[in-house]
Amino acid sequence: MTVTTPKVWAALQRAETWRNIGPIEEVREATHADDGARIGANERMRLILDSPEIRGAIAVEITPDEIAVSMDAEPKGMLATMFWGMVRRRALQNCLPAQVEAFARGL
Repeated sequence: MTVTTPKVWAALQRAETWRNIGPIEEVREATHADDGARIGANERMRLILDSPEIRGAIAVEITPDEIAVSMDAEPKGMLATMFWGMVRRRALQNCLPAQVEAFARGL
């Protein structure tokens, strides 16, 4: 697959693009920070995750041959802390690779 960087970069700026990646079910109150949202020439970005239950980040690197996505997340609220083992195993470790593949195809 050849990646068209400007097209992918534009898609990554839309909040709805991120729905259903990892623990993200819905994106509300999205903000953009010009002082650090971009690294390089529209080739890398880092999305900060912050909810009442989970905090972390998703990093994306775009090359002509691939879109690489990684995620770091940790529990923040009481419910997430209680169920973190299951959330980490099911949502992040088992589901994330397939979600990222579908995410890339959708771009």
